[in-house]
Amino acid sequence: TATANALAGKVAKGDQVFNVRDYGAVSGGSTGTNGTAFTNTLAAVIAAGGGVMFIPPGDYNIGATTLTLSNNKNVTIEGAGYQSTVVRCSGQFLAASNNSDMGRVAGIYLICTTTTNTTSGIVVDYPRRWIIERCRIDGYGGDAIRYQGGIHSAVRWCYFIAKDASGANGNSAINIEESSGLVVATTITTERNYVGSGKTYGYRWYKATNSLSIGDIAELVSTGVGMRLHQAGVTVIDLYTEANLNHFEMFDSPNVVVGNLRNEPVVTWLNVAAADRYITRIGRSTVQAGKGILFGGTAAGNDV
Repeated sequence: TATANALAGKVAKGDQVFNVRDYGAVSGGSTGTNGTAFTNTLAAVIAAGGGVMFIPPGDYNIGATTLTLSNNKNVTIEGAGYQSTVVRCSGQFLAASNNSDMGRVAGIYLICTTTTNTTSGIVVDYPRRWIIERCRIDGYGGDAIRYQGGIHSAVRWCYFIAKDASGANGNSAINIEESSGLVVATTITTERNYVGSGKTYGYRWYKATNSLSIGDIAELVSTGVGMRLHQAGVTVIDLYTEANLNHFEMFDSPNVVVGNLRNEPVVTWLNVAAADRYITRIGRSTVQAGKGILFGGTAAGNDV
């Protein structure tokens, strides 16, 4: 294993660091070589009971390899920064499930090499105390990042091209939804992420509660929505969006608080049949001249 000095100042004292190059990874090497090296490095981290899988500066194509965590805790996958560490793969990069708690992915530029796809990049089922930060993720036709349920987890300071290279597919940059066991997400935070362009959603929240979006940006969401809340109770602060359909949608979403909203301009409250059940506070918002906030549905807007 590599020494902790390889990540001095980046990991907690006592963390074990495992360098993918020590397991055979080569910048510019074959997909078979790098895929095997990444898998073996992660296996070593798991066998040690946790630690850091370190990907040093370079450009690594791992092909169809998907890294998998199942009931594996305290695992970090970390690059040297997304301007230095590039990982290319033709499918999903990471799948975590079955109580894989306290995970972290950081400092990686992740690219899906399949031109037309509906694949997601990082999927965590019921994350507990997970952090994905300081990454760039491009080329996925599904979700770049998807948290399914979970508590006390975050995605922060990431940049996304939220569609495949063909432009045909792209669900969202960050999708927060219920778990595979149909448990809602709670206490999830998205913070100061940037969607450079996308297809359907910049950010999608579905069946989430007591959660927070702060300072997120979604630009050039070509045919869709900057941020959509669907049955989600989320506090949204300092959101900036540009989208061709709607910039911010609330669909049957209770107890939403929106402040300091900077839109190009349309906020839409959709399909609320009984608006007296919902409380939405919108304040200190800036929109383009002649634009505004739209409320749709048979009883929408009664409690604003």
